[in-house]
Amino acid sequence: MTIQALRAFILSQGASKNTNLMEWDKIWTVNKRVIDPVAPRHTAIGKANRVLVVNNGVDEVRTVQKHKKNPDLGKKNVIYAKRVLLEEQDVKGVKEGEIVTLMDWGNVQITSVSGEELHGEFLPNNKDFRKTQKFTWLAEIPDLAPATLVTYRHLITKEKLEEDEKLEDFVNTESKIEEQVVCDVNVKLLQEGEVIQFERRGYYILDAVFRGMSDRPMVFIQVPDGREGST
Repeated sequence: MTIQALRAFILSQGASKNTNLMEWDKIWTVNKRVIDPVAPRHTAIGKANRVLVVNNGVDEVRTVQKHKKNPDLGKKNVIYAKRVLLEEQDVKGVKEGEIVTLMDWGNVQITSVSGEELHGEFLPNNKDFRKTQKFTWLAEIPDLAPATLVTYRHLITKEKLEEDEKLEDFVNTESKIEEQVVCDVNVKLLQEGEVIQFERRGYYILDAVFRGMSDRPMVFIQVPDGREGST
């Protein structure tokens, strides 16, 4: 939560002696408007993933902006490779012959689906992204940064308890959720407390920096953005 968001939210309420019961979503929505323009974009893929082999892909490094709409944030390196990692949940149901979009790269036509691997052909001249499934991806390289994504949910499962209801009956036993992921190499340079956006996942604040050891992953805590399910 940023100071700017807290100030903006308080001012939006105006002066009043009334006591209001409000949802958290409103203040988190205000906070999103503050952090979105200055949060660098990165990529994280769950440890449960599938490999896509792009038969006519490239092995190269390109330099792109950290935020497409804010060049002041600087640039980052994006690694392209013939073998890329995809989210397992994304590729469920993908069929041979289907055209999918690798975000910020291009369209790929799936030529075979077998076991843990998919094979495809890159379509450099196909720029029609309107009806394709959009996939985040990472090059399959040993230098990816291991990380834990932590999400905190509400401590109780009901918005407001009645007088005859007991708190212990509504305790959320799954208020903390952790997911193991691998991230693009650029996150290794982040400092504790920096806020970023993982594409298609949401906003996160870095709680534990990269220490160069696979058994001590980086830790990112999700920052709610006001959407249902993010708080």
